[in-house]
Amino acid sequence: MTKKFCCKSDPIDCSWSGRWMGSEDAFNFYCRFDPDQGKCGKLECSVNHPLFKAHNSSLIEGDNCDELRMWNLRGKASCGYIAWFERGEYRNGWYKTF
Repeated sequence: MTKKFCCKSDPIDCSWSGRWMGSEDAFNFYCRFDPDQGKCGKLECSVNHPLFKAHNSSLIEGDNCDELRMWNLRGKASCGYIAWFERGEYRNGWYKTF
């Protein structure tokens, strides 16, 4: 029997809303995008994992509308991926999944 990864990454999906998977912790983050908040919109995310249950939100900022902050981390987004940093050090990456 072959073990299968639970989700497929979708690097083509450039939307903010939907399911994201943490590459360092395998947490599933469920996010909702509100385009009417701020200049670039707002992202609200929740996670329900035995080790971490939380909800957080961030306005999306930056000249390219690709920067956000959640859980004391700074995020830099590209299509289908968000890299998370703490004081300049990489901490986690989220991949858009389906």
